[in-house]
Amino acid sequence: MGWDKKHDWRKPIKWVKCINPVGCRLLHYTKYGVLEENETQYLIQFKSRAAKWYSKERFEDYVIPPPPQEPEQDLFNQLF
Repeated sequence: MGWDKKHDWRKPIKWVKCINPVGCRLLHYTKYGVLEENETQYLIQFKSRAAKWYSKERFEDYVIPPPPQEPEQDLFNQLF
């Protein structure tokens, strides 16, 4: 019972963000790890370490947001 977890030892090659989870009960608007890709599909790894193939059209590349910058006033106050 449950999903096949034969990919649980693998590390993602990149991260993607789901932009179209319509019609897929397992997908949500969040980031996922990609284990493999071909011309039209990604092998998406879930938190449970199970994986399933989905169309690339459902995802966009995930860009890690830069850390927040400290305001210059706070930096100035720390120096003096």
